[in-house]
Amino acid sequence: MRSRKRFMSLVAGGTLALAVPLCGAMLAQRMFPEARCQHLPLHSLLESMGGLIAIAIANILIVERARRENNRHYPVMAAALIPMGVLDLFQAGVEVGDNFIWLHSVGTCLGGVVFALVWYRTWLQKHGARWMPSIALAASVSLGTLSCLFAPSVPTMIWDDQFTLASRLLNGIGGLGFLIACGFFTRRFYLAGRYEDWLFLSCTLMLGTAAILFGLSTLWDATWWW
Repeated sequence: MRSRKRFMSLVAGGTLALAVPLCGAMLAQRMFPEARCQHLPLHSLLESMGGLIAIAIANILIVERARRENNRHYPVMAAALIPMGVLDLFQAGVEVGDNFIWLHSVGTCLGGVVFALVWYRTWLQKHGARWMPSIALAASVSLGTLSCLFAPSVPTMIWDDQFTLASRLLNGIGGLGFLIACGFFTRRFYLAGRYEDWLFLSCTLMLGTAAILFGLSTLWDATWWW
């Protein structure tokens, strides 16, 4: 009976996590196929809010690590959220162009790849996982600073308002990483039934789906905003 309840919770969480990005993107494309809304200040506000939330959650995970059992994956999760948050904050401060897309895409890629490392939490715990958030912070700030100082040197990420292969690959790799992490939390929830694992599996599934859909959108269109 308990396994059935957990299975139904998994189905509900997965359906919700998939429905939000997929249905939202399809509705946006169907209702506003030609709409373009280039509003950089609003975008900067939203990116700043998202970046600060990611950093705040990372800090909560770092603090909670000392208070909870069976939490060896917390430093890995914090290290994944930090580059996403930091690079989104950098993106909020740049003009539209290759660097604008680069900062978001590389943040998504790094976040997804590091999130997938939760499967190796035991090995990482033995090899200094507690330092991962600090390393992620230093690397993210350095990458963001260098990207802004040498903006002409970043790869071409957009051409004629369409995302290039490089931007699609970065977001696709990040999306795949999130989906791999989703499998980890799905397994944990099915075995132990912890609510936080259900929450994390829903979030990683949603992030993975959104990252993959990003490459299918067009800059400033309704799907991109969603």
